Amino acid sequence: METNHPTKRTTTLLTYFGAIPFLIAVFIGLSPYLSLPEFLGGEIAYSGFKAKALMHSYAVVILSFIAGIQWGISLHDNKKTLVLWLSSFLALLAWISLMAFATKMALSVLFFGFIVALVADRKAYINHIIPVWFWQLRKKISFIVCLSLLTIILLK
Repeated sequence: METNHPTKRTTTLLTYFGAIPFLIAVFIGLSPYLSLPEFLGGEIAYSGFKAKALMHSYAVVILSFIAGIQWGISLHDNKKTLVLWLSSFLALLAWISLMAFATKMALSVLFFGFIVALVADRKAYINHIIPVWFWQLRKKISFIVCLSLLTIILLK
């Protein structure tokens, strides 16, 4: 069943495509430290704020999206209202981070939210609510997202 899941390939592809904006924000954030060829805009000075703003706005969207996934997961087990509460918490956490737009504090709040979402997915996996392939995908993509956030947080 795992390998024949009809949307596994599409889900995996779209998930990794969804990581591209995180990586672009990291690239922009690191660009002052890189020597870019002229055809890539080597003469353009990108600011750390621009990288933080891009990272922040996209991370809010994605954390809210994950909150929706958590909401959907809660529908599979109506005895587990904690997941329903968690999904609302994640969406509110994303929104609250906007009050400190594009700051290290806001990005740290989002980082925390992604870790909480991963812990919730692990619990869903252990309880056989999500399939193995999806749990494996969530671990990999969460690593990419959290590493991207940390990179931007640690920039000047």
